[in-house]
Amino acid sequence: MYLDDASHLLATLETLQEAADILKTHERSIPSKIFFGDLKARCLILHEDLSLVEKSRFEADIDLIAQMSNHLESVLTREESSWRRGSSSGGFQESRLHAFKEEWETSGNQENPLSKLEIARSWLDLTQDDLPAHVRIRRPPHSVCTAVQSIFKALVACKTCKCKRPHEFDARFRLGTYRKPELDPNLIDFELNFDTFLMWERDWQEAHIKATEETKHKSAVQFVINDGLPTGAAPTKRNETMVRRLCKHIKGMRDIATYRLELKVAKGKLFQLEPTRSTSRVDKTKEAVSLAQVLERPDAVSTRANHILSVLLSSAVLHLHSTPNCIEDPGNGDVGSEDDDSDSGFSDNSDDFDLTSFMCHQSRTIVSLAVVLTELYSGKPFRCLAEEYAVSWDETTSSPTGVRYLNVCEVFAKWKEEVPENTQFLTAVDKCLDRRLWEKENGQPLESDELRTKFYDEVVKRLEVELSQAFSKTPIDELDEKAAELDFGN
Repeated sequence: MYLDDASHLLATLETLQEAADILKTHERSIPSKIFFGDLKARCLILHEDLSLVEKSRFEADIDLIAQMSNHLESVLTREESSWRRGSSSGGFQESRLHAFKEEWETSGNQENPLSKLEIARSWLDLTQDDLPAHVRIRRPPHSVCTAVQSIFKALVACKTCKCKRPHEFDARFRLGTYRKPELDPNLIDFELNFDTFLMWERDWQEAHIKATEETKHKSAVQFVINDGLPTGAAPTKRNETMVRRLCKHIKGMRDIATYRLELKVAKGKLFQLEPTRSTSRVDKTKEAVSLAQVLERPDAVSTRANHILSVLLSSAVLHLHSTPNCIEDPGNGDVGSEDDDSDSGFSDNSDDFDLTSFMCHQSRTIVSLAVVLTELYSGKPFRCLAEEYAVSWDETTSSPTGVRYLNVCEVFAKWKEEVPENTQFLTAVDKCLDRRLWEKENGQPLESDELRTKFYDEVVKRLEVELSQAFSKTPIDELDEKAAELDFGN
């Protein structure tokens, strides 16, 4: 009897695999695709293990068979109707699994005109609450972009000074998704934290900014540092000082190297608060290593680190696109832009006409992301890939942007042919390079909010899904903390 139950369960596992595969193909929801892909894989593993028992002709443990059946039945969402459970022994042929298998096997005939897709959906109809926690992915807050712009403007306003010679300033934000847990609807605000490095006279100073995002309607975004300071409270001389010359405050931190600069932005003004101990894991005694240098070393980045970096880099584009921190300047080495006069197609001093002017991408930043993602997953600098496929590639911006964009597309298309399976990553890069996706019907660029929404759905979320699917112990909401543990320099 137990061997019979094992045989029936084996057959049902095959049916569930087939149903999960069909639903994974037809579902539009990415979290649902993850769930059904996971279900298919688990059914395959169970099938292989149970096959060993069935082939050995040893008696299967009735408790184990019942436990496996109960777990699988919990996936089926249709309630009992025309069938009934029998005795307390729980025979397999009286279970919902058996009813599902029978309906599946009779699909498409005169008695059961339903297609297998319709049957699969009737038995495996998921809601968001049914999905495992690691695949319930929420859209990150849009307010990060607004906060970063406010910080940028406040820093720029304080860079002028009366020093004998002008200073060179730069600012680097730590890569992050800037996600927050589910919020209490009664909260007025919650904090956004920005870890940064400010450069002055070629020295890097660690700085920390806590920004408060308002969840209820107020006049403007407020930024606070101290947890005890009420939101929107007026500055006081006791705990904060208005920054008028940024160089003075950075210079003052040189004597306390183990501390970081604490800043706050309020109503467009920059304030310094009491310095706090540094929490950065950056080893300042070592020379900084760029991502380009890391990619020069074969197998320098693990698969998990690749997935994490992909999400962080795409999140940076999501939050910083069209902000002063991510200006699409023709001289910055990015590729593809509608604003580059050198690629306009017409010239006052020439009768030449450039056909590639019609093939420009609306965002060099998004195309540059596609280049970096391809480098990460191939483990090679893009110029090396271009050489392999005999595609012209110039690291500078001397070639027309339309030509560069088309060359990126050609290199990616040729490399993609060598990748054994289609993945969310490949789809994400395809979306980055689909220039029609990032413009209106009249060929004009998308508005910022529309672009960010589309960029998250088409690019960032796909990379988040792939990370969640490959490494379920790395929840997206905790990714910023996990990423801080990575050491790319070593």
